[in-house]
Amino acid sequence: MTALPQAPRIEAPDAAAPATHRAVRWLVYAAVMGMLLLRLPQTRAMLEARVPVEAPEELEPELLQLAVSVALVLGIIAFAIVLAIYLGLARLLEKHLFRGTLRLGRTMHIGLFTAIIVATLVPLQVWSFASGAMPASAAKALPVVLLCLTVLVLYRQSLEQVGRRRAVLVGVVAIALGAAVSIV
Repeated sequence: MTALPQAPRIEAPDAAAPATHRAVRWLVYAAVMGMLLLRLPQTRAMLEARVPVEAPEELEPELLQLAVSVALVLGIIAFAIVLAIYLGLARLLEKHLFRGTLRLGRTMHIGLFTAIIVATLVPLQVWSFASGAMPASAAKALPVVLLCLTVLVLYRQSLEQVGRRRAVLVGVVAIALGAAVSIV
């Protein structure tokens, strides 16, 4: 018996590399969570200052401390989940809407929407750490828009390649993402 010749193997094309390097995405997640954890004593003090005002007088101090501790843990868990969701959304947007990247060294790169998340969360955490309080919504609206526009300027060469309509859409989505992230 003779063997039939086999057709050459056809390899599926590799999916394009993600706009944000995986290590950068994990570094962003760890850094923002680390900043939140650094603010933990400050946040605990803010909560403890508010609890006596809002709590009934007959509650025992130990029960109030337990309530504050539970609130802190749940807040951290909620923030971690929401941050992961936002980074996942950024990954989807970078895959389907705009693939522009900014190089961070020879092998690392960051996509536009991940950079928007960094540009809105890091200054907000630094502000909160330095001032001891979260800025009011009205006070952070203009800085968030300015930070998003600054990030868009950094990606202008990539935006010029996608056409005016797409660039406007990407800009609007980037600013909307920055606004949504700053609310958290």
